[in-house]
Amino acid sequence: MELDEKYASVIVRRYAEATGDAAGITCERSGGQYAYLDLVKKVERPKQKG
Repeated sequence: MELDEKYASVIVRRYAEATGDAAGITCERSGGQYAYLDLVKKVERPKQKG
């Protein structure tokens, strides 16, 4: 299944929040399989002050 990256990331984040089981989520991309929590660490943005 292919979805735009923006929508896919929101769907997966909402699923993780709803189930409370982010550790059990994996994502496939370009033939590789990645742990969701590892991907989140790579793309986390610092919170803005203000």
